[in-house]
Amino acid sequence: MTGDRVRAHSPVRRRRDLVVTQLAMPSYRQEFVRALELSGEDILLLVGDAQFGDGVVTDVASPIVLRTGRNRYLAGRRAVWQHGCLVRGFLARNLVIEINPRNLTSWLLLIGRLLTLRGTAAWGHAHSRRGPRPEHNRIRRVMESLCSELITYTETEAAELQALFPRKNVMPARNSLYSIEQMSRFEVGEPADRPDLVMIGRLVPEKKPLLGLEAFERARAALPADTVLHIVGSGPMEGAIADRVAMAGLDAQVRCYGWVSDLDQLAPIFQRCRGLLAPGYIGLNATQALYFGVPVLYPRDDPHAPEIEALDTSNSIVFETDDAAGCCEAIMSLYREPWSFDCAQMARLARSKYSADRMVEPFLALARRG
Repeated sequence: MTGDRVRAHSPVRRRRDLVVTQLAMPSYRQEFVRALELSGEDILLLVGDAQFGDGVVTDVASPIVLRTGRNRYLAGRRAVWQHGCLVRGFLARNLVIEINPRNLTSWLLLIGRLLTLRGTAAWGHAHSRRGPRPEHNRIRRVMESLCSELITYTETEAAELQALFPRKNVMPARNSLYSIEQMSRFEVGEPADRPDLVMIGRLVPEKKPLLGLEAFERARAALPADTVLHIVGSGPMEGAIADRVAMAGLDAQVRCYGWVSDLDQLAPIFQRCRGLLAPGYIGLNATQALYFGVPVLYPRDDPHAPEIEALDTSNSIVFETDDAAGCCEAIMSLYREPWSFDCAQMARLARSKYSADRMVEPFLALARRG
């Protein structure tokens, strides 16, 4: 749907209590959107088709989501323009843009509202993917400084931005996948009843699925004979993984599912698993595992997403980056006695702290200002 068709089918002069713009909104945001919708507040999400080349596309469905059409990438994909946002964004009583210095639409909305003496909030990563160092974030800091309020993905990022902008209101919207109600349906079993391992996420080089597969292959002789590695995800490395499984003769020990987002299909997998194997950088897969009381095995120095804040010695094991032998040792340690994790407590903490119910709170507070 093009920006012109959006305008033809939806009145743009209604002043919404809250408008949120996003380049894309993938399926893992469905419960977040559902919680906003069920709140009954006057909220509109303006969502484009895809993010910068990271595989994130829009596939949520809700009456409060308005698709703005195909994003236009410019200057060799160093910048982007999102159609269908300007009028609704300017008119909104409260507006949340992306914290993304490459998003030209965000800049225009931010500056336009500043010139008319209206505030604009921004939501997103506090820092560049290259880290928090000043040289990687100069333009991002300018954007953040011009916003009236900031919403981050974690408490850690909120504290970091609060230190940089002590006079600004900075709120965490902890990146979450499911509601408390959803997760309450699933019990956390005993480790003895969970013989398997899981890798979940996009199958891309930076997630290093082949390293995880190599580590599992090395550890296999020390694991119970019926241990299975479940690989959930899709991406450009699916073929390479299938080839490695066949070459190593692991067809009976490795199950590949492709992309699965339905919780009722994912839950039985996690409930069989003793650990989450994350051989590359950590993202939402960390909290996803903790919801089920599944400890996380992950590398020390990869460029992890903000969800890394959820991990500590009570719920995870760290190994050296790009070290298949260290990853193998971490796997084997999960099968030794005594068991060192309180899985039920891990699940309780994750479900209470990282839920869609909590994630929507900053947005509902903005919408209720009217």
